[in-house]
Amino acid sequence: MGGVSGNTKVVNRPGLLGRWQHIEYLVGFNLDRGLFGLAECMPER
Repeated sequence: MGGVSGNTKVVNRPGLLGRWQHIEYLVGFNLDRGLFGLAECMPER
């Protein structure tokens, strides 16, 4: 079994709010996904 997921990107990054949102998305979506990939496991949702 496999899974596919996309990456969320912030369009308006030059502003302060855009930078914070980019960091939030980077940590919230990509970091945990990468760690689960390294551990070869999937979280229960």
